[in-house]
Amino acid sequence: MSTMICKVLGYGLTDLQHGDDRMNWESPLLDFTAAPTFTEFADHPATVKGREFSWLEPAECVRRMGDAHPHRSLDSCVVHNAESGSESVLVLVPPSRANDWSRSDDTFDYLEAHFGDEPDMEPVVRELRTGITPFDGLWMDRETGAELHKFGMFRRLLQSGDPSPERLLAAARSIAVLPNFDADETLGELAAGTITGKPVTDTEPLFHDADVAEDRLVRLVPAEVRELASFGHLFTDPDTWKSLVPVHYTYWS
Repeated sequence: MSTMICKVLGYGLTDLQHGDDRMNWESPLLDFTAAPTFTEFADHPATVKGREFSWLEPAECVRRMGDAHPHRSLDSCVVHNAESGSESVLVLVPPSRANDWSRSDDTFDYLEAHFGDEPDMEPVVRELRTGITPFDGLWMDRETGAELHKFGMFRRLLQSGDPSPERLLAAARSIAVLPNFDADETLGELAAGTITGKPVTDTEPLFHDADVAEDRLVRLVPAEVRELASFGHLFTDPDTWKSLVPVHYTYWS
């Protein structure tokens, strides 16, 4: 019988089926006997640094974790426990957050699970509609995966309960893709007034319909999570990461 309680925060799928064809079940990230290490992930040429929320970039955090524990594998960042957890749940933890976003065999968690007459040992996954700090204020377009900005008024109007259709549409039309001032952009591109191939002066609204905007505005999946999935060839369709949602997952192992 499983006796160790485990809790994890991350970005997950909660509707997996047995043999789900969205998954590459041969991914090394799912081979818990030979999963890649933190160091291998940090050395991966395409590893995305992402946003800097602390004095260290995520990639540097991962490298330091790998230096401290050279043989530590990434299996703790990919949670799919069909035997003692839920077969329908897959959770990806940003490697730089592996020490903070997962824990097991915690005394407080164990006691809380045993507060009732019988221990509560069923796996439970909850979608976190508030997001996960420090990414809770970041949003993206579900269809393209692009990070968005200028969405504050639209969200406030939605939360107000009964906004006028005109104001809601105007707010939806103001939502825009966050310009990507990437260090790899050439001076020529910047001088030409373009950023990642799109004119800076382009004012064409991203959304022309408030309902579409509401459906496509979702919590941002951090670049580090996207790169982890790509690094391990975890999904058969590279766009599957757009379906990941922030979750809190409890299971027993």
